Amino acid sequence: MRTQESILGTDVQSSVTLGSGSRVRGRNHKRTRRPSLVIISAILRAASRNGGESITMLKQKANLSSETISRYVKYLLERGLLVAVELSDEASSFHRLFRPTELGYDFLLKQKELMNLISDSDYDPQVFNFWD
Repeated sequence: MRTQESILGTDVQSSVTLGSGSRVRGRNHKRTRRPSLVIISAILRAASRNGGESITMLKQKANLSSETISRYVKYLLERGLLVAVELSDEASSFHRLFRPTELGYDFLLKQKELMNLISDSDYDPQVFNFWD
């Protein structure tokens, strides 16, 4: 029988790695890793707001580290779900904004349809609130 964690693709760890490389351990401290599809959805949703977002804002809105957001943005750019738009202002400063492509918006739409299918079932809605 598959557990809820294996169905959702989560991995529960009993310790957390800090930026310095040290680990925090605790009897009641558990960290749940988000599935990749949840992270991709969070990035695409954040990028769809305000006509695009900088990588810093995507990092903050998706609650990811610099290394992780860079990996995911590269992946999404390579797969055609995200596009980078270069903007310049009066001070000759360049800004790169990331926006979902049509394929990225299709991903978000299909993900929403899947969530609607699941939410009508007998499952606890709190389990599936990671896309809201």
